[in-house]
Amino acid sequence: MIKRFFGVNVAVKDLDSATKRFTEVLGVKPTPMANADFAFPNLIGSQFTLGNKVVIRLIASQAPDTSIARFIDTRGEGLFLITVETNDVEKEMQSLIKKGVRLIGSEPIQHTSGKVGFVHPKSLHGVQLELFQPKSG
Repeated sequence: MIKRFFGVNVAVKDLDSATKRFTEVLGVKPTPMANADFAFPNLIGSQFTLGNKVVIRLIASQAPDTSIARFIDTRGEGLFLITVETNDVEKEMQSLIKKGVRLIGSEPIQHTSGKVGFVHPKSLHGVQLELFQPKSG
């Protein structure tokens, strides 16, 4: 079951410039994100946590063949995906498949902060959805 809205991910060309601007606008200190913080290689970012509940992640590509680089090439900078939190990403993915939802990958991806699964944007009117199951403990 989806527990809550977790945050949004914004694709940006220049991470330093975007981080500076969002810091000025939000008045929140960002947390740097390294490649290990992402499910896929060659990505870096900054995370802004709002009210200890919702995150805004700015994501930039370090290579021309990442999903972020392709997104920026075709659509420009902007909202890349919406993240929702779940207790069981595998179960949620199977439930969505039964509803005819197209996923990106058949298995969740494990990374430093938990497991993630991705809904293809063609299944949700152009919006990519990330299912996030944080590490327990």
